Amino acid sequence: MNLNRKNILTVSVISGLVIAALMLFCDESFARPGGGHGFHGGGHYSGGGHYSGGSHYSGGSGGGGGLFINFTGNFIVDLLINIAIWVAIMTIKNMLFGSDDDDSAVVSSATPQNFADRTKKINANLSELINKDTNFSKPVFLDYVTMLYNKLYLTYNKKEIDEVKPFLKCKVPDFGPNTFSEIAIGSVEISNIAFDSGTVFITVAFQSNYTATNIKTGNSIRYEIEEEWLFSKQENVLSPKPEGFGVLRCPNCGGTLDFKDYGVCKNCGTEFNFQSGGWVVNVISRKQMNKSETKDMLSYAREEGTNNPTVYSPTVAKDIQTFKSNHEEFVSTVDFCTKIVRPYFYEIYKNWSEGTWDKTRHLISERQWQNFNAYLQQLQKLGYANKLADIQITKIETAKYDIDFNYESITVRIFAQCLDYIVDSQGNKVAGNNKKPRKFSEYWTFVANKNAVFKNTDLHKCPNCGAPVEKIGESGICEYCNSKISDGNFSWILFSITQDEVYTG
Repeated sequence: MNLNRKNILTVSVISGLVIAALMLFCDESFARPGGGHGFHGGGHYSGGGHYSGGSHYSGGSGGGGGLFINFTGNFIVDLLINIAIWVAIMTIKNMLFGSDDDDSAVVSSATPQNFADRTKKINANLSELINKDTNFSKPVFLDYVTMLYNKLYLTYNKKEIDEVKPFLKCKVPDFGPNTFSEIAIGSVEISNIAFDSGTVFITVAFQSNYTATNIKTGNSIRYEIEEEWLFSKQENVLSPKPEGFGVLRCPNCGGTLDFKDYGVCKNCGTEFNFQSGGWVVNVISRKQMNKSETKDMLSYAREEGTNNPTVYSPTVAKDIQTFKSNHEEFVSTVDFCTKIVRPYFYEIYKNWSEGTWDKTRHLISERQWQNFNAYLQQLQKLGYANKLADIQITKIETAKYDIDFNYESITVRIFAQCLDYIVDSQGNKVAGNNKKPRKFSEYWTFVANKNAVFKNTDLHKCPNCGAPVEKIGESGICEYCNSKISDGNFSWILFSITQDEVYTG
């Protein structure tokens, strides 16, 4: 063993770097609408893009085995720490004992070009699907799959799970003796579209956090989850005609087909299934599951993606021009951000903080509003309130624009900061920070009916008739004009919020 002064110095530096990395990654950091403060991504989803047959749920907890050590409960961070330690150990080993061989390894990794090619392929297949199925709309489909995702978990190990079964071609997954709550979905994206033997397959990637409570022991653990759900539909049958968000429509008569109806239309008796044009779930595959660094609704996760470069659609420049040609009321997408995005953002954050959430009913899609409302109700049951103060938008960037036969959507990345903390019923701070602003960024997607007629832009009035927002009930129907105002038929609505660390375009 030849350990000279230079080797000792190098070993010391490497060891110091490893220790510094451990301190950096394990540092504890300090709710926004929907619990964005507590969402923690388990790492970016990287799908293979190919459909492989089979109809079985594949369980597993991910991130494990061998010499892998959990330091933080965050798979990606722990992976980086393990790699750093491994590199340090191998470097020290080679210095002290010499290298085993001189062969160099070739490692392939995702590149911007790989990502662009993948996105291009998905968009091409999406265009083909839309041309074949003029009823198909990406926002409506994503709204449907998100409802199904929430419903499966919220009814698991409860009798209401029967309401989900008509939409599954596979068996209900075995998630053990648990019930689930505090679901925060950070990302929902179409990761692949394929056509095979008269069937259309769409793979949807979910990244979410939830709390699992063991019904036998009562113990609760919060997890970070990555899942893929494979949906299918007959290629030569149209999807149910899109009539809005937050509900299912009968493919036969167009009537409301709620989950409580067990997949059977109460008007005409038609069953919602694969043969009738319904999108059904073939496979539910869990890719990764890790304990979250946040333990409950009072926990604050690190803001990990704020400094990431913005993910733009490969055709964003062309798409922005298409948007401008479709909307003479906006000089540019910057004008759209000034007239729509900024006012919506400040109004939504104001009402979230002040506990006047009902006043945002007309600004947010049905499903998104209900999810946020459920989160607030859970927080209130615990006797807490989320306060947001000194809210400032620092920058907005247009990332994507889509349009089909039914709806159009525009995604922007909002950079902002605010004081974000939680108080108890006495007004005492119990979590967060009411002194130091929390900087963050999120991708907000706004949707409108392609043929919407925008009558009123006052955020405090019904977008159709101008009645005060107080006259809009929890159902999202205006008491004066009896219009459903959260479907994008009269105004832009906030369709989804995606956390920056998991957004892929």
